[in-house]
Amino acid sequence: AIIACDYIQNVILQRPDDPSLRNFRGGVMFGNPRRPAGVVAPWITDPPPATSSGIADDCLPAKLPGVEEASRKGDLYADKAPGQAAEYKVAIYRIIARGEFFGGTDSITEQLLELGVSPFTELWPVFQALIGAIGFGINMDSHNFFDLTPPRDHVARILGI
Repeated sequence: AIIACDYIQNVILQRPDDPSLRNFRGGVMFGNPRRPAGVVAPWITDPPPATSSGIADDCLPAKLPGVEEASRKGDLYADKAPGQAAEYKVAIYRIIARGEFFGGTDSITEQLLELGVSPFTELWPVFQALIGAIGFGINMDSHNFFDLTPPRDHVARILGI
């Protein structure tokens, strides 16, 4: 999903008149770390809260044309509630997804500095982020189990099948 979002955002949407791209119709993203806030496929029965987004620090600004976001409540990658605990999740995402340790908002160095300067106010968000990650590691169903009939129907509809 990360690679697809990068490609769609940086190639397809930047060159909509490119003849080689005119057949792009859309698709389905499952557990997208770059999911825009509040964007969820209409068939999801347990969607994340409208205020949540993907775990990435560069979530898409809006729904991609023709693309549905299949994301469920509790998915570590696609259900990031705003708040201080989210900053620690983003810092870890930046290390894993892009190898970024330094610089910018929510880098691991910034978060560790905040923890060192304000340990009493930062300790609870660290604990919340850890508990969320451990809980997700124990039960990843929200990221792994989907009814595939609605996504299949969506893709068939956009392809005109």
